[in-house]
Amino acid sequence: MPGRFEAVAFDLLTALVDSWSLFARVAGGEAPGRSWRLASLRRVTGQGNYRPYEKILAEAAADAGLPPGKAAELHARWGELRPWPEVPGVLARLPGLRLAIVANCSQALA
Repeated sequence: MPGRFEAVAFDLLTALVDSWSLFARVAGGEAPGRSWRLASLRRVTGQGNYRPYEKILAEAAADAGLPPGKAAELHARWGELRPWPEVPGVLARLPGLRLAIVANCSQALA
């Protein structure tokens, strides 16, 4: 692959880190966490102009029927995010390429 590409970009919250598990832990289960994460993705991808990611997460939590305060809890536990197990190996197979991270979340959370 080196030589064909100069850089590779990865989405932070989908490709690099397992955000789904954190949403599930904060929401209190796999189903409500999945509903919340999907609602947040719908809101992010449907946005026109930039809106603070933290507000989008709170609105998505309400969309998923979660109690108020869950978005604040998610922010407080953001440091629990971990890479997907295969990420280190994949990145190690890209020597010589510039790597970029893209994210829809705020810079503070990224």
